[in-house]
Amino acid sequence: MGHRTRSQRKGSSGVYKAPSHRYKYKIRYPKAGKTIHGKVIDIIFDCARTAPLAKVKFEDGMKGYI
Repeated sequence: MGHRTRSQRKGSSGVYKAPSHRYKYKIRYPKAGKTIHGKVIDIIFDCARTAPLAKVKFEDGMKGYI
């Protein structure tokens, strides 16, 4: 007998579900329209993304991840 194709397997089960319990941080970007400067404090690698996250301290004292 034949086998199910990869696309058929992906649609049927939770095997290909994203591991959201392992995500480190939620990314929020500053509001558009104004320029704000900041300093990179740390670089963090997250399994949710292919690019690393940067922990930034902005000039107004806020900290965030971009």
